[in-house]
Amino acid sequence: MHGLLRFDHILFVIGLILPVLNLLSFLAMLHSWYVLKKHNSFAFIPFIGPILLDISLKLNGAPTWTLVLPWILDIGTMYLLICIPHLIRSFREK
Repeated sequence: MHGLLRFDHILFVIGLILPVLNLLSFLAMLHSWYVLKKHNSFAFIPFIGPILLDISLKLNGAPTWTLVLPWILDIGTMYLLICIPHLIRSFREK
């Protein structure tokens, strides 16, 4: 399959695009809040990017310790994990 895109490469590229979109959304949110003094909604796509990157890394024989990096470096996933306690608390109060 020389010259053709392999399945693991496609997973890797899609897995990278989603965290980059999360980062751009986060930066746009910060710009809106601090520069424009507006509170706009933003969209994160958690979990999907790190899952695809982990599958790609595993298919390419990457060391096991690298499988945690996509989860730590994806701002969308980290933001959701940080917000879960607040979401559960607010859900219980209603």
